[in-house]
Amino acid sequence: MLSPLCLSASGEGVSSATPPRLLASASADRQSGIANRPVEPGQGFTATHARDQRPPGSSPRIFPRYLKPLPDETPAVGAWATERLVLLTFDDGPDLQGTSLIMNELDRRKLHGVFFVMGQHIVRNRSEDLARRELLRKLATHGHLVGNHTMNHKNLCRSPGVLAEEVDHAAELITYATGVRPLLFRSPYGARCHSLDRALAVRDLVQVGWNADPREWRGNSERSIVSYVTNLLARADGPVILLLHDKNLAAVQALPRILDWIEEEQARVTRVGGIPIRIVDGSVLLPERTESALTLPSANLGWRGRVSEF
Repeated sequence: MLSPLCLSASGEGVSSATPPRLLASASADRQSGIANRPVEPGQGFTATHARDQRPPGSSPRIFPRYLKPLPDETPAVGAWATERLVLLTFDDGPDLQGTSLIMNELDRRKLHGVFFVMGQHIVRNRSEDLARRELLRKLATHGHLVGNHTMNHKNLCRSPGVLAEEVDHAAELITYATGVRPLLFRSPYGARCHSLDRALAVRDLVQVGWNADPREWRGNSERSIVSYVTNLLARADGPVILLLHDKNLAAVQALPRILDWIEEEQARVTRVGGIPIRIVDGSVLLPERTESALTLPSANLGWRGRVSEF
């Protein structure tokens, strides 16, 4: 039976069938310096600033996060006509079949994505739950980012009373499974409001939206998903955050064809010119930091004094 890895209070790896409820210190974590700062609109969403990690000596750029605009926001316009940067993101997992297939495909191509996972899939102690926790550990060790998508996919702007439990409990479970504190958050339904922004800022969570969504959960076929995404990428003149669902088999099957198209499009641009296109990883959404800041230090762990009964 698979058993997940977690960090003990002493910092050593320990294995347990029942994950303890971890509570990261907000004051200690806040030193990472992430804050939500809404700016420019993009196809119904606004982008907020995060440093794009680039080689030393190159000028930093701002990667948009495509969040839904708040009513009182003043959008700003950014110039992005020099490169099509594509970030691959996957929601609602982990799924033992779909997430595994996606990870294998990305690993084969030496690419990385961001997986926004739900705590409800990893909270119990059934064999499938243990396997999903082990899958999250593999995602992290393979270089993919595992983000927080709440416990139960609730709209946190319509149900603010459950915000803390939905966000914090999921973060604890992800930290337990991967050994790394999640730094990215995607709000279910893309919901956004001032109360959620404040709560995420306190937790140093970077909120991530999207601007490319084939809505494959409506029952769209693999062919229609590929057509939608490739047509959108062909017209794009700046960064794209692609949203797919790793529980949707059509989306999983469409991914290799989408990646093939991106490779062929970049080859075409190299031959005849045009706006370059390439896939980037989740680091474009994070401020510059040392590698150690990505790992949850044992000193930041606080125990609630009991083991949760899941």
